[in-house]
Amino acid sequence: MKFISIIDFYSRNVNGMLDKQNYHLLPIKAAEELGYETELWILDPDHPNTEIPENLKVKRVGHGAKYLYRLLKENDALIYANTRILRTMVACFFGNKTIFMNHTTEKPKKHSFAIKQLMKNFDKIRAVSEEEKQNLLELGIREDKIQIIPHTLDTEFWRKGKRDKDLDVVTVANVRELKNIDIIEKACRKLGLKLIVVGENMSNQDIEVTGKKNPEEIRDYLQRAKVYVNSSDSEGLCLSVYEAIAAGLPVCLPNISTFKNINALFHEPKDIDKLAENIKKQIDNPIYHQIPDHMKYDNVLDQFKNLIKAMEV
Repeated sequence: MKFISIIDFYSRNVNGMLDKQNYHLLPIKAAEELGYETELWILDPDHPNTEIPENLKVKRVGHGAKYLYRLLKENDALIYANTRILRTMVACFFGNKTIFMNHTTEKPKKHSFAIKQLMKNFDKIRAVSEEEKQNLLELGIREDKIQIIPHTLDTEFWRKGKRDKDLDVVTVANVRELKNIDIIEKACRKLGLKLIVVGENMSNQDIEVTGKKNPEEIRDYLQRAKVYVNSSDSEGLCLSVYEAIAAGLPVCLPNISTFKNINALFHEPKDIDKLAENIKKQIDNPIYHQIPDHMKYDNVLDQFKNLIKAMEV
């Protein structure tokens, strides 16, 4: 049997990502271990080859009539469609069984009716967090179709090494409005602390950032910092928070459902005073969180294999 993972493009966020945290590779790995022939279909015909691991069997199928014709020929395949866009989601009408991964917790703004109907046609939908599951339920997706399988975390990598704590506060994020980086910056300024933003500025806000960094560089920033902060309005799983926890950092987090099971100090996403208070508490008397077993690579791989096995019945 064949397992086909359909993506619009090989996300640049995956470039340089640790193998054990690569969310494109894990489903393919799970299918291969169960004896499936695997293919990665890329719909963007202009996407470069250089970013894709050489060992993957890749087909560039475009997104027009040729793509639909190829789908029509894969009646026996298990199809795993990625990203909430119409051209990947039409895969719900093809193959033997279908799985969908949303890759976002934000509710659809464009083509919302069509997206809801397409989602309902998938046999299973993979959510990475309880918050994402709740959003799917609000969109009218049946609960029995939703399965929470988190992203993986390479805990051994993030724990490796030890550095002097010569930085104050760090966050790993690309600056966008919903990330509320300006709130974190104001809270740090109130305490006379410097904020390091590891990522790129994708907004019009005047915020200093480090630019894109590889995992080793990110680990260096994390291990040098005293506190990690997130203040987003919403998150799916937010792997960067768990990377910080694995690196040994206490965390200050927004009071949203994504983070409800983390041992942290919480604030409302735009509450500067409470965030400043929590940062000071975490520096003076830090509390820590242990990485849950269900996020470890072998466990997530097994969860995905079990999902595939259940769909064979």
